[in-house]
Amino acid sequence: MNVPWIGLMAWLCGPSLVAAAQPVLQAQGSDKVTDVAKVDSQGFGLMKVAGTGEVLPGYKGTFEGNRALSSADVALWTPAQMRVRRNEVYARYGRAFKSADLQKHFGATDWYRVVSTYADSMLSETDKANVAVIRAFEAAPKEWSGQEGMLMFISDAELAIVDGDSMYGELGGERHYVARGAKYVITWTGSAGFGTSADDRELWTWTGSSWKREKLHPSVR
Repeated sequence: MNVPWIGLMAWLCGPSLVAAAQPVLQAQGSDKVTDVAKVDSQGFGLMKVAGTGEVLPGYKGTFEGNRALSSADVALWTPAQMRVRRNEVYARYGRAFKSADLQKHFGATDWYRVVSTYADSMLSETDKANVAVIRAFEAAPKEWSGQEGMLMFISDAELAIVDGDSMYGELGGERHYVARGAKYVITWTGSAGFGTSADDRELWTWTGSSWKREKLHPSVR
């Protein structure tokens, strides 16, 4: 016998449960991110589960297409950009912010709105990884000194690339640097000031036993 599931529920559990369930089901037809309703494992009643994790309609921003960030993507962001973009991870799902400046910033976009059912469980694994990458750069910078692997820290602003115990000058030897978080160092040549005019910028990541070295290019967004 083919019995519609709502009818079966009414027969098993009574009309009051069905009446309570219908508004939740109807919400799925809206354009808002809502909770999902489902029948429990025994087929009795409805229970709310975590949010759908759907990004707000019309979202255009840093993480469009569920973009995964690399350390090199984040390295040249300013501290202010890091803060805004870290919170953008949450904003694109409709999180409300206690900080007035963040609420104002996202409120000025044409895609943001507050979703009353927002929960951190909406975030994907990529979202969580992106937040972790940004936070790693936002952490208090390590005070480097002496030699660590290929880098000899001369002062709090200058270092030299070394080969074993001997310094070499292939790239000018001495370079300016700024520390970011506990494991990142950004180096450059030219002017002492760190900015867009800096030359030959590189990101050095300390792995615990050696440095990973990579060229840096201005991020497109």
